[in-house]
Amino acid sequence: MQNDENDDTCAMCGKKINEQKKLVLVEKIDDANYIFDSEDCALIFKKFRSLYGNNFS
Repeated sequence: MQNDENDDTCAMCGKKINEQKKLVLVEKIDDANYIFDSEDCALIFKKFRSLYGNNFS
């Protein structure tokens, strides 16, 4: 799930990202920006992406 600037959900778990939450991660992966609510979600997403390639998004 590729996120755009107006989307406020984590690309990995789909949880709503609270606007007041201080830690929001934006990662650029394969020329696309993905938003994550935690470092754990970003790490898991990258691991799945390395296993499944472009089929995982």
